[in-house]
Amino acid sequence: MVKQINYKKKLQAILIKKEDLKKSKNINFFTNSKLTLQVASMKHPKGHKILPHKHNRFLRKIYNTSEALFLIKGKIKVNFFDKNRKFFKKVILETGDIILFYAGAHGFEILKNSQMIEFKQGPYIEKKDKLLI
Repeated sequence: MVKQINYKKKLQAILIKKEDLKKSKNINFFTNSKLTLQVASMKHPKGHKILPHKHNRFLRKIYNTSEALFLIKGKIKVNFFDKNRKFFKKVILETGDIILFYAGAHGFEILKNSQMIEFKQGPYIEKKDKLLI
């Protein structure tokens, strides 16, 4: 089951377990259309075609960087922190899991040798984009 991680009713992250991806049929969005980062699972039969398309250019206002991790292999503990740097929750990522971060602070502990892919909005401006807590 896709799990939302909230703090004081505000969405911090969405955890998509490997099992959620296996259950998915056709096109299944795990996120709602208002979030700054969208994730969907798509399954199509051989011979299916997706029509050629492009995405229109238009101005969007985004006030924070959303990011996602896909854990190719390994095991990672994700720790969540509030604005006062106080720990409030942990989740475990295992091979094949995806997590999307929308707000708050987070850190990682690598529990097994791991390889992951990170996706985030750009451009990335290190001095403005990240604050270590």
